[in-house]
Amino acid sequence: MFFSYFPGKSLIHELDPRTKLLALFLFSILVFASQTLEQFLFVFICFLFIAFISKTKPRVYWYSLKPLLVFFLLIFIMQLLFTDGNEIISFINTSITYEGLYLGLTVISRFVFLILFATVLTSTTRPSMITNGIERILRPLPLKYLGISSHELATMMSLSIRFIPELFENAKEIKDAQVSRGMDPSRSFLKSISSISIPLVSNSLNYVEELVIAMENRCFQGQERTNLYELKMDKSDWISLLILCSLLISYLYFT
Repeated sequence: MFFSYFPGKSLIHELDPRTKLLALFLFSILVFASQTLEQFLFVFICFLFIAFISKTKPRVYWYSLKPLLVFFLLIFIMQLLFTDGNEIISFINTSITYEGLYLGLTVISRFVFLILFATVLTSTTRPSMITNGIERILRPLPLKYLGISSHELATMMSLSIRFIPELFENAKEIKDAQVSRGMDPSRSFLKSISSISIPLVSNSLNYVEELVIAMENRCFQGQERTNLYELKMDKSDWISLLILCSLLISYLYFT
């Protein structure tokens, strides 16, 4: 369920994928511009409003954050222990500072909100529509001078997003299979990691090879082509973008 699509009939589901991609970009600016508790509280209120409109179940957001909890903890500890400033407590030649505590909480909050807003996008937009949206946004850029087309770049980004849920699901299946064979992760952490990571890498390479063969059989060229469903932004898309732009400008001006 990590970064997976869930069908629905909410207002967010009906928006053009380009609108949602641009909205994610604007919310990312909002998140990185936040510094104080009041500003993060404002971002949290915006997220609650968007999540309510999207009608996505709360467990979807939890499953998006759950695999990254260890990563968040490591970032917080690194910022807490290796940031100079006013000392709170010291032990074993290491000091915890107010600046480290503030910086750790700030960095983690930004990561969490970025993932939550990205989850709104992936849970309400089909991967194929995300590809079309990215391709249409990048089409005006002179990417041909870099030896790549907008369709190739959009396809790579879409496959990366699509591959993330498969990777976590595969890791879970491998772990369950190893546990059923008698492996105890709590007794030997390093051994359990190797017993999961090696077959996970092997399965991932096999999946990539099958994907390449499937794309070659369908004569994928990476060139611009027509789509079965052409994207078209209507009044609700323009109104949504206008509201978000006004909100961002007001936020940056008054804070």
